[in-house]
Amino acid sequence: MLEKPSATLRLGAEFLVVAARNDAVAEVVTPAVVAALDDLGLNEHSDAMAGAIVMISASAAIGTAIRRDSRSAIATRALSV
Repeated sequence: MLEKPSATLRLGAEFLVVAARNDAVAEVVTPAVVAALDDLGLNEHSDAMAGAIVMISASAAIGTAIRRDSRSAIATRALSV
């Protein structure tokens, strides 16, 4: 999953980036991300170690998805020149 993120994960990563800059998108994306992290065990009741594991895993997955998409975009632009 981390080395080859699904299209859904890549799209989610893109929405996280957009949400940081667009309040309308953030209204939808932020609660969805909070719910997903809660489902993974990160909430106000989780201990620090469990929270760190969830955040590191989520960060790695999102980072991989963003890097993969940016490499694809760079390759697409290079081929269209």
